[in-house]
Amino acid sequence: MKDVHSAGKPVSILVCLIALGGLGLGLFDPTLLYYLIAGALTLASVGTLQFAFGWPVLPRIVWRTFGPLFSVALIWPLAGTVGYLATRLAIIPLSLGDWAITAGMLVGLSLYTLAIVIPLYRLGEWGAGRKSDGLTELSDTFA
Repeated sequence: MKDVHSAGKPVSILVCLIALGGLGLGLFDPTLLYYLIAGALTLASVGTLQFAFGWPVLPRIVWRTFGPLFSVALIWPLAGTVGYLATRLAIIPLSLGDWAITAGMLVGLSLYTLAIVIPLYRLGEWGAGRKSDGLTELSDTFA
């Protein structure tokens, strides 16, 4: 695994603590959907820990399967929240304090999402620079 920036380790611990706190909040709202969402976020936080510390906890096939599914499930609530916050900043007349809080929430949500998505992306190795063996064989056939 590639070296992680020095900020990656504390950020991954923070993401893990937030996910475990969310899982603990399910004691007050015990619904199956809430536990599914909190469990998925906890699994994603395990991925951030695995990426930051280089611990081989789960195999790559787990991240290749879970990463896209989690990203698709995460994108709709995230887009709605970002849209609401951006609309609030653009349309509603806010005081300076309200504007700063809304902008801070928007930045914080974006950074939190990046702290989860980038490790999942890297753990699954969906990155550029890798050629498919099937495409290489096919290009060799026609060459």
